[in-house]
Amino acid sequence: MLKTLIIGWGNPLLGDDALGIRVAEKLKEMRLPDGVKVESCSSSPSTVIRKMLNCRKVIIIDSARIPNVEEGSPFRLKLEYFEGPYRLINPHSISLPTLYKIYKALYPDKIPDEVIVIGMNVGSCFGENLSERTRARIEDLVNLVLKEVKGMEDERACHEGD
Repeated sequence: MLKTLIIGWGNPLLGDDALGIRVAEKLKEMRLPDGVKVESCSSSPSTVIRKMLNCRKVIIIDSARIPNVEEGSPFRLKLEYFEGPYRLINPHSISLPTLYKIYKALYPDKIPDEVIVIGMNVGSCFGENLSERTRARIEDLVNLVLKEVKGMEDERACHEGD
């Protein structure tokens, strides 16, 4: 079982929607702890959920549009947050939180208990390039993911000492 999977999710042809993929590219250049794997995905939620199988922890990096939050603001939220009116940017039919619930019911021993979404509130997804505001915050998101991974490592070390 893979300890931690980081998935950079987005569409590289839709402006700021490529954020997750760009952050994942940066993370792939770094030395991460053993058991941590980074992947990019520009596919449907069903592909993302299948990647989660047999992982203990999953971190998804994605862009979102969250009302009343300043554009360019990074966030760290549990996947369940996106069950309501606030959705990850997704041009597909079934949402990732809905698929997660289905897979959790069908494969409780194979799907992680917690999925964290780290991303940024974005404005435009038109064009092939990231906006200046989004591009300027990539390192901030890389650091948020690294902090999350370190927290997972610290938590594991505490439990191993019990």
